[in-house]
Amino acid sequence: MNFSMDSTKINNFVPPGRTSKPLYKPIQGINTTQTQGTQENTETTTPQPTDTTLTPEQLKKARVDSLIKAQDKARNSKRLQARDGKTFCNEGVKMTLKQLGMPLQEAGITHKKGYAYTANTMAKNMSESAQEENGYWLEVDPKRAQELANDGIVVVGAQSRKGHGHVVTVRPGYDPSENPMINNVGTNNKVKRANYAFDRDLPVHYYAPRTDANSIK
Repeated sequence: MNFSMDSTKINNFVPPGRTSKPLYKPIQGINTTQTQGTQENTETTTPQPTDTTLTPEQLKKARVDSLIKAQDKARNSKRLQARDGKTFCNEGVKMTLKQLGMPLQEAGITHKKGYAYTANTMAKNMSESAQEENGYWLEVDPKRAQELANDGIVVVGAQSRKGHGHVVTVRPGYDPSENPMINNVGTNNKVKRANYAFDRDLPVHYYAPRTDANSIK
């Protein structure tokens, strides 16, 4: 699936289910350059995708483009590469959602002081939110998770584990299946199938912002 589009056409989009106010604030454009074999991201000032004159398909492509850029920035961040036995999946999810302007504290991703919760705490917060009638998150099955991501909607995959859990975001551009493609920040930072990132003996839960998920058929 090819989601690329001319940046001059993604000037102010309104997400699905909204008439005027953007669901998130899409990130600024990112230029990627190679420095000694390592990717580094630098922000530019390309137009924000919030143009209400765009067609539904153009809006979808604008959302997907913003999601991919946010995921790429997190995955390629030098700060979030595994080192000294430490991994940073929680920081990867925080960075991705922050780049998209999502309400991190309301979503249970960060503490009120701004630091990222652990993966297990994020998983617990999203699970509790999804059980509330009007909670921020809605739990979806793996196929629906991929469908929503393909529409540019943020979907977080979470697995609670003894010690350290794991969280990821679902990567757009792939056929829906029981094994979604994910943007992984962890032992190795790469785009891969969920079964290569999670413990196969434990359940994985997927969560999308309720308003967003309910706005996509």
